[in-house]
Amino acid sequence: MRQAQAETAAKQSLRAGVDGPRTGGATRRPGNNSDSDNEISEMSSMQLQMLMDARSKLLQTASDMEKSLSDTDMAIIGNIKQ
Repeated sequence: MRQAQAETAAKQSLRAGVDGPRTGGATRRPGNNSDSDNEISEMSSMQLQMLMDARSKLLQTASDMEKSLSDTDMAIIGNIKQ
């Protein structure tokens, strides 16, 4: 549940762009910066992880496509040799 909430928050933050950190309606106090800094850091880490996961899936798909093309080429070459 907490991971789903973090993912939702990260997506909202990505959509927000340069709007700045979301404070959830709370006012920021000078003594409370470490909590908001931790929240921002956690959201940034989640965003980075999501981007890395998407990149990994994209690279895996490209690799699978290359292998499929190579296998097809080898099958064609094998059929020609026969």
